[in-house]
Order: sequence, then structure tokens, then C-alpha cells
Amino acid sequence: GSGFKPIIYTTALEQGFTAASLINDAPISVYDPSIGRNWRPENASKKFYGPTTIRKALTYSRNIVAVQLLKDVGIAKAIATGKRFGFSEEQMPWGLSLALGSGYASPLQMARMYAVFANGGFLVDPYFIERIETNEGKIIYQANPRIACAKCAEKKEEVMNPAPRIISPGINYIMNSLMRDVIKSGTATDARALGRSDIAGKTG
Repeated sequence: GSGFKPIIYTTALEQGFTAASLINDAPISVYDPSIGRNWRPENASKKFYGPTTIRKALTYSRNIVAVQLLKDVGIAKAIATGKRFGFSEEQMPWGLSLALGSGYASPLQMARMYAVFANGGFLVDPYFIERIETNEGKIIYQANPRIACAKCAEKKEEVMNPAPRIISPGINYIMNSLMRDVIKSGTATDARALGRSDIAGKTG
């Protein structure tokens, strides 16, 4: 669902769009090869809002803007971004409905995607078992997870197994700013009940 939209917005920012870029939220009808017919996406409110900034569009999860953005940046570039975040090509249909999350992913894969934004733009691998010891304390298994390390990327520090940076610090900063607005004033204001100011995310 709309939880996939950060991939589309990340792609758009990497292609030169900004948080203030205006996209026309107006009725569209496009042929979508993934469903074999014309497709007329709608916003959840069934309304159209005209020229809308990217920031406001993500804050209020405007479907039309996400579709227009995908159309502008190209499906190939969005799928390439999705692959960087750990999704396979088979999970992402080749059509504009991809903007609204018509693909599929496990909850763990979605958590891995969002962890990129929380980790400063680095892709880490989820793991369930840190280590296994015998009853005598002998370690027979030790996980070796990839570590998000900004200083490593700047050659100021080293870790044994650094995670790859898949988005730039600038893009990561903007995406965090956009997704914090989702919590502050958008579709996920219920999360403010946690009483934290550092939460960023996306409904979907």
C-alpha cells in the first residue's frame, strides 16, 4: 500500500525534485500494462487538490501526486531504487500502480526499508539470533551483522562489517523531514500519543 511511497519520493528527490516542487493533483487516466487497461487513480478523499507540494502530498498521502511522480521519474528508476532497498524485481510490478504499493513485501522487508531512513541512509540486514552459547558458555554461533557507520563512509572510523550507504545524507535528511510531517500533522498523527519528537514514518 502507501507504505511503499517513500521509495517513489526518494527516487523523485534523487532526480532533482525538491520538497517544495509542485505536482498537479488532478484527474488522470493512464494505460497500465500491469493490469492491461486504463487506470484512473483516486485520492482516499475522492477529491482533487490542484498544485500540491511534494511535502504536503506525502504528509497527506495524496495518491495522484505519487502516481504523477512515478510517471515523471520513470518506472525503471523507481524499481532500481526499490532494489537498492532490498526488494526484488518480481515484487514490484511494471506499472504506475506501483506508486500506490501494488507490489508485495513481508513486514520484515518493510521494516528493513524504513530502517534505511532511521540509519542515516545505510541498508542493514535484519537478524534474529545474536549468538548461541553452550551451557558452559562456549560460543558456537555469533552473528556478524552489517553496521551502519557514517564515519566509516568518511574514512574517519572503521568497523569490521560496514553496511552500504544506499542514499545520500542529503536525501536521507529530506526524507526524514517529510516523514516527520506525516506524524506531526498528516495521516499518522495518532503516533504523537507516544510523546516523542523524533518519530518519522508513513501510513499505508
